[in-house]
Amino acid sequence: MSIIIRPYDECYFSLGFEGNFNSRMLGTVRAVQGRVYNNKDKVWLIPNGAVQELLQNIYNLGIFNTIDENQSQTASALHSTPLQIPRINELKESLKVRNYSERTIISYTKWIKSFFAEFKNYKGTIGQEQINSFLTNLAVRQRVSPSTQNQALSALLFYFRYVEKREYADFNSVVHAKKKPRIPVVLSRREVLAVISHIDESKRLCVQLLYGTGMRLNELLCLRVLDIDFDLNEIIIRHGKGDKARRVMLPQSLVPQLRSQIEYVNALLESVLSNRQFMLQELTKMQVFILFGTVLQLIFLKTVMI
Repeated sequence: MSIIIRPYDECYFSLGFEGNFNSRMLGTVRAVQGRVYNNKDKVWLIPNGAVQELLQNIYNLGIFNTIDENQSQTASALHSTPLQIPRINELKESLKVRNYSERTIISYTKWIKSFFAEFKNYKGTIGQEQINSFLTNLAVRQRVSPSTQNQALSALLFYFRYVEKREYADFNSVVHAKKKPRIPVVLSRREVLAVISHIDESKRLCVQLLYGTGMRLNELLCLRVLDIDFDLNEIIIRHGKGDKARRVMLPQSLVPQLRSQIEYVNALLESVLSNRQFMLQELTKMQVFILFGTVLQLIFLKTVMI
C-alpha cells in the first residue's frame, strides 16, 4: 500500500491511497481534525496545520515501522514528501495587522501563491537561491518591469520574515532589480485639452478632476460631497495611499460643473424620497433596504460620475 500526499490548495493538502487499505488506516485519517473527503477527486483533504498529526497517527499504526527494503523506501518517501504550501491566511493577517492596503494584500498574496506554485515540489529549505531564480524568471521569461520585480521581492521578504519567522540575514544576497532612469513623457497644455475634448461628456468631469487635482483613480471614485470645500477652494482626500489624508486645490474652472452635479443629485434624491410613503407600502423591507442603498451610492459616487 502506498500513501500519496500532495499540495491541494492554500488551506489543504490531499491524501490518497494506492492499493488496498484497511479500516485502521481509514480510522487514522478520520481522526484528524478538520479532514474532508473529496468525492470528485477521490482523495482526503487534510488542513495544512494537521500534517504532523497525520504523520504521527500513521506512524503509530506500526504499518511502516518494519525495517525491510520495500517498507523503508515507503516510509522514507512518506516523510520526504515535499509539502511546500504557503500559509496564506497567516500572510493576510500579518499584512492587516500592519495596516497594509487591500490592494497590497491582494498583490502580495498573488506573488506568494505564484512563488510556491513554482517550487511546490522542491525538496529542502527554500531560501534566497530560489527567490533569485524566481525573480530571474520574471525578468527573462515574463519580461516584467523592475518595479514589478521589486514588488514580488517585497512580498517574498515579508512572507519569510513575518510568517515563516526567518532571519533577514538569510536573504541579504537577494538581488534587487534596478530601475533605469527615463525621461517622462509630458503632454503640453494644448495636447491635454485636445485629449479631454474627445472624451465622452459623461466621463469628462472625472478626467478633468484627475488632471486638475492629481488625485488617484480610487481617490476620485471615493470622493463625497462633504469632501469638497468651495469656501476654502480645496478637496479633502481621505484614506489615500498609505491610508493617509491630504488636501488638494480645487480648480476654479470646475466649480460650476461640480455645483451643477451636486444639484442634480439632490434633485434626484428628493424625487425618490417624495414618493417614499407609496414606496414603503408597495415594497418589502428588503426591497426598501436595497433601494436606499442604491440612493446612497448615487449620492457618493454620482457626484463625480456624470
